[in-house]
Amino acid sequence: MTVNAFSASPSLAGYLYQCRLALLETLNRLKNDPCVIVFIESLDDIHFESKGKSFELLQTKLHLNRFANLTDSSLDIWKSVRIWIDQLKSGFNNSDIKRYLITTSKAADGSALSFLKLENRNVTTAEQIFHNVSLTSKNKDLQKIFSDFKALDKNERLNLLDTIIVIDNAIDHAGITKNLHSSLWGICDREKLNIFIEYLEGWWFSRILKDIKNPNSYIMIPGNEIDSKINELREGFKQDNLPIDSELVNAIVDHEIYKNYIFVKQLQLANINTNRIPFAVNNYYRAIEQRSRWIREDLLLVGDIEKYENKLIEEWDILFKATFDELEDNTSNEEKIKLAKKLYRWAEQEANIPIRVNCHEAFITRGSLQILSDNKKVGWHPDYRSLLDSLI
Repeated sequence: MTVNAFSASPSLAGYLYQCRLALLETLNRLKNDPCVIVFIESLDDIHFESKGKSFELLQTKLHLNRFANLTDSSLDIWKSVRIWIDQLKSGFNNSDIKRYLITTSKAADGSALSFLKLENRNVTTAEQIFHNVSLTSKNKDLQKIFSDFKALDKNERLNLLDTIIVIDNAIDHAGITKNLHSSLWGICDREKLNIFIEYLEGWWFSRILKDIKNPNSYIMIPGNEIDSKINELREGFKQDNLPIDSELVNAIVDHEIYKNYIFVKQLQLANINTNRIPFAVNNYYRAIEQRSRWIREDLLLVGDIEKYENKLIEEWDILFKATFDELEDNTSNEEKIKLAKKLYRWAEQEANIPIRVNCHEAFITRGSLQILSDNKKVGWHPDYRSLLDSLI
């Protein structure tokens, strides 16, 4: 299979790498600084602030060919130079700033980048090499960047390069996963750590997407927000709890797709106002998806779901019988519907039957009751079984 020359896969892989690295690097800094804030695609690919002061800028370069050497005339390198120069032009030239160029490739021996690494560092030599390339290279695509670089005086170039630290042969996606395991080790049971990281990264990407959607904002995530999410997930992975997928909490689906489902027919039998049906549909969908995910992740067994549903059926049965206990043969359908609405009000607004002692997410109970309704194991109208049989 050949790769499309215009494929967006490398760019997508690079952006995912940037976002995942931002999470890992933020976790590393949070250990010593609870005030840290991470920005993505702001001053640079990633940058960090603490107490109102920017202190580190990171550029990331994911090269799918890890064995490629980065040379002094590489387009990737001079794109980075352009970004650094633009930062200077905008007045962002604090000498306390550290600029990290993190690349999964290797800086060629004797190249300018090789002299900006922590080992064998020589900023003067790096400046000479870059300056010589800007004077002699015939690359038409880079002439504007070369001009901007030459427009800086030598001291400006040296001061800029002195803030730059190159980290080559950096970890790739697999390395990020491994390091996330190390950073989060001990936060939950060993066998659940992979799932914990999946939930954390799922929230992380959702959080980034939330800021991307806001055209008047940029991606800014305070460290205490990450701390809070980790603490929330930690609680969810305890024996008496279960983690909730943050994307499902507010998930909305097209209720028209479900108009012929039995649980919707049950609501119609009870004459539930149509504007409440979308809420039932959303809860049905969320509960189905969350329960399925728990089973796939071995956080729940099929037997656990059966026990939970039996508990729900028992609670419903008590209320069902109490609600319709005094019905007579000649009770009108209008009176039956009135009582059915009362019973459904319990399922929609009052029922709080956790699947685990400390798992109180409302859509689990509400949605599970809709699932049981769809299977005709519970209902709201006293004659729901016979009425459904006549409808279906």
